[in-house]
Amino acid sequence: MILIIYGSAGQGHKSAAIAIEEELKQRQQLDSIEILDSLSVTTPFFAKFYPWLYQFSVHYLSPLWSLCFKLFNLKIAHRLDHFLKRFPTKYLRNFSDFLRNKQPRTIVFTHFLGVFNAIQLRKHGELNCKIISVVTDFYAHALWIHRDVDEYCVMAEETKEDMIRNWQIKPDKIKITGIPVSKKFTDLSIRKDKSYLETLGLEKNRLTLLFSSGSFGLGPTEEYLSSLKPLADKIQAIIVCGNNTKMKIRLDQNTFSFPVTILGFVNYMQDLMDVSDLLVAKPGGITTCEALIKGVPMIISSVIPGQEEGNLKLLEHRDACWHLSNSKQFFEIIKSILANPEILSDKKKHLALIAKPNATNDIADIILKS
Repeated sequence: MILIIYGSAGQGHKSAAIAIEEELKQRQQLDSIEILDSLSVTTPFFAKFYPWLYQFSVHYLSPLWSLCFKLFNLKIAHRLDHFLKRFPTKYLRNFSDFLRNKQPRTIVFTHFLGVFNAIQLRKHGELNCKIISVVTDFYAHALWIHRDVDEYCVMAEETKEDMIRNWQIKPDKIKITGIPVSKKFTDLSIRKDKSYLETLGLEKNRLTLLFSSGSFGLGPTEEYLSSLKPLADKIQAIIVCGNNTKMKIRLDQNTFSFPVTILGFVNYMQDLMDVSDLLVAKPGGITTCEALIKGVPMIISSVIPGQEEGNLKLLEHRDACWHLSNSKQFFEIIKSILANPEILSDKKKHLALIAKPNATNDIADIILKS
């Protein structure tokens, strides 16, 4: 049995797990495959408190969240293994019981929560399985690091080098695969062309900006759009508000000087990326990988302190994005692209060097070889 485990603090971990599950099931292996939210088999208190604390900290206590993220990523703090990794253990007793009952031959984690439990059970002879961690951001935080993990699947060479340098993980344990995304982002046979814009009430010959809010909002969207008024005859925008109904209602009431389509939650982001020239979004691990594969350069509008700062660091190091500091800078970026389209073409070349369209397939290969 192959068990794929994610933690529901943020959508990315779940998306990665589902992508791996889809790939494995498509191969019709003899093994049974099961996917699990680790929080679903914890105590009711912990299942509610853990994601709430994460969301609340990121939204309302971001400086404190950033401090804690960096503090717990220090080597000296990482040595406090009993606190950092054993702290949730008592809340994960049901999770440990679940593993004992299932006895999987391979466990794949797309979130660090529960890895320690699996390792301890194996050390005590209660499990006999391979443990694989799929790191869903561009750098691995200390909480991902367990020397007894059999294999790590990571985004890039920089990720591997960082894990070797900072945490002395053996190089042969680290596989540079990329981060898994759904097949709908990698299947070129279903790619939309520019005529799809007309179904959205837009035009084929304008520079198309795709705004994605994710689950944490998008920053000053109206301010960005307002700054583009002098370019109104050359641009258009698609705004995906997700589950942020307040944002959608507010934007629906606005009047724009250029074509704008405002959407709520959608399950066809791959189509929107196909027909967009730029993506304005946060650098979440999954969203960024989807954009890299689709070849859509990102304008980073805001960053969750901690993990997304690492994602931004790698993108900037590879010259594969723009990072906004204000709406005036946003206007200047769009203006320069309109004046010189080669700027966009050059950025897309940098994206292609990072993109890992075969990530899900390569991770599935590693799992099945186990």
